[in-house]
Amino acid sequence: MDSRGLSMSALFELKKRWIEMKWLIAAGGILVFLLLFGLYCCIVVGAREDRFLEELEWKGRQDADGENG
Repeated sequence: MDSRGLSMSALFELKKRWIEMKWLIAAGGILVFLLLFGLYCCIVVGAREDRFLEELEWKGRQDADGENG
């Protein structure tokens, strides 16, 4: 036993659980990063497509005004 009254096997179990928790936290962080990166990519692609469609609409209006004018 050490000075706090814990046996070596109890200390080993605590250390083992701490290592497992660190791995779980790291894995959770990686999953959150991947999720946020995926959402970011979707937003960027959506914004790019929105600008493209607005440009097509604007050109269509110009073409329609040119044919009528």
